[in-house]
Formats: sequence, C-alpha cells, structure tokens
Amino acid sequence: METVGFIGVGKIGLPVCENLIKSGYKVLGYRRGSLADFEKVGGTPAKSPAEIGKQCNVVFSCVPTPAAMDEVVNGANGLIHVGHEIACTLCAERIRYRCLEPEYRHGSDRCQH
Repeated sequence: METVGFIGVGKIGLPVCENLIKSGYKVLGYRRGSLADFEKVGGTPAKSPAEIGKQCNVVFSCVPTPAAMDEVVNGANGLIHVGHEIACTLCAERIRYRCLEPEYRHGSDRCQH
C-alpha cells in the first residue's frame, strides 16, 4: 500500500483523504487542530509537515491562507527541512511556490512565492 501525505486535513482536505483511503492508499495527515475525524476515517496522524515529508514521496496540501502555506513549507517543521525531493501539490489562495520549479529545487534555503 502506497503512503501519501496530506497537510490540511480540514473541511476540504478531510473528504479528499477519505476518498484516498477508500481507494487503497495509506494517508499520513497533519493539521493544526484535532485529527480525531481524520483518524475515524482511517488516517494516520503526523506531528508536523516535516514528518510527513520524511515518510512520503507524494504530499498534498490544502490550507486556507498564504501565511499557513508559508508555515507548511518554510516553518520550523516545514517541508523545506525534509532533506530529499518530494512531489508536492500545494493548494492555497492563489499561491505559487517557486521552489517547486526545477531551478529552485536545489541550493535554495527558502521557497519563494
């Protein structure tokens, strides 16, 4: 069973995770609030975005604001600290992270948006 990560297991992210789990994926999830509903649908909780990035090669994110996305990527426990490449789908209000473009994947200590 392939494990995928999901950051932002809230009103929008939870149904997406539930569908991934029903489709046979193991889903490791994170959110700043309670993960009780996520666990009820079969998800595995994570303590941080970095923990998800360390365990998954594919990470989805669905957070409400650019500030929240910045914390997911660049924060103290953000994806930038993973140490290996991961495929990310980052979804926030009209945001595009340049670190996902090939010329920024290596050697950049911060993602730009």
